[in-house]
Parts: sequence; C-alpha cells; structure tokens
Amino acid sequence: MFGHIKYIHGCRFLTIAKWFIMLILIIVLLFIINYNKLFYVKYEEETNKYASLIFMSAEERNIIRLYLNKSHTMLEYGSGYSTLYFSQFVNAYYSIEHNEQWYKTIKSLIDHSPIISSIIKKYILIPINPGYKGWKGGFSEGNKIQFHDYIHAVHSLNVIKFDRVLIDGRARVDCAFEIYPYLDRNSIIFVHDYTKRTHYFNISKKYYKIILQTYEDRTLAAFKLR
Repeated sequence: MFGHIKYIHGCRFLTIAKWFIMLILIIVLLFIINYNKLFYVKYEEETNKYASLIFMSAEERNIIRLYLNKSHTMLEYGSGYSTLYFSQFVNAYYSIEHNEQWYKTIKSLIDHSPIISSIIKKYILIPINPGYKGWKGGFSEGNKIQFHDYIHAVHSLNVIKFDRVLIDGRARVDCAFEIYPYLDRNSIIFVHDYTKRTHYFNISKKYYKIILQTYEDRTLAAFKLR
C-alpha cells in the first residue's frame, strides 16, 4: 500500500516537473523571439537613417536590396553610408577604402554600433594619396598602377567566395576583373555609374554579362559571370 502511495506521489512529481520544464522552455522561447524582434527593430532604425545619405537614387538602392539576403557574404570597393546601410541585408560584409579621412569617418560610425560592427567583418584602409604615381586625387578614377594595392586588397580578406559585390570606388574596371576568382555562377556584382562612363563597358566584354541596369541619375548595372 505504502509502495503504491509512493508510486502515485512519484508520478505526480514527474508530471509537475515536466510541466515546470515546459514552462521554462516557453519562457525562454518567448524571450528569444522578443529579443530578436527588438534586435532587428533597433538595427533597422539605426541603419535606415543612412539610406538617404547614400550617393545613389532610391531606384538604385532598391535594386541592390532586391538581390541581397541574410545568407550572403558581400564585398564593397569604396565605402560610405552604403556600408552602414547594405550590411543589414547580408550575413557578412567586407569593405575596402582608399581615402583615409573618409575611412575614419565611416569607421567611427561602425565602431559606435555593436550591431553593425558584428556584420562588417573587415573594413580595411589602403591609403592612396593625390600625387601617388600621378593620381590626380578627388574623383579621378585612377588606374591599376596607382591603385594596385587597393585593387588587390581582396586577396587579404581570406574569403573563398563572395555572393554579392558592390564596386563604387576607384579603378572600377580593374576591381571587377580582380574579383573574378572569388565569384561563382550565382554571384552578382553591382557597378555604380556604369552607363555614364563608357570605359566601364569593358567589364561586360570578357567575364561578365549584364542582367540589369538603370539609365536615370547615376546609372547602376548588375552583372553575372558569362
């Protein structure tokens, strides 16, 4: 009889324990869900304020966004508010910059945001100053001799493949050619100001084919491997 009573109490204890464990699991699950919501709301509020500061039209920004998802690894030549904005739509972001003062400005914004800095894996400076090997400075395009180290900086990132690449800095044609080994058939590269600068057309003559382009404002083009 006493054994039967002990058995009943034991079963009740196990039942209570199971319900208690389930309650704890539900509380933990709700915490994780709400934390993620707060995380992404905070992140979107923080990054969306940079959208209008990017030197692109709304159409160009939206085209790039259309091709990004949270599984992607993305590379960028030529940093800016685009670095802070587009990083929210991918898993890992890498950026290369040549202007030291501009680098410090963007780096400060990255460092003040734990959310953004967790996604931007490497942000590197390859300083190229006006006068270096004849470079005129400013918005001058530069060439593969003047920007050799900048163009080849991709090799120091220790990334096997990039899903998306935004080329919006110096020596854009040479940057497009240099990243070729890091792409596959699903990779897409975006080149800003493509239509307005006819020497950029060399990009589509050898390795790449255009899949989309705009004709208004700064004219963005998207490419895939041939």
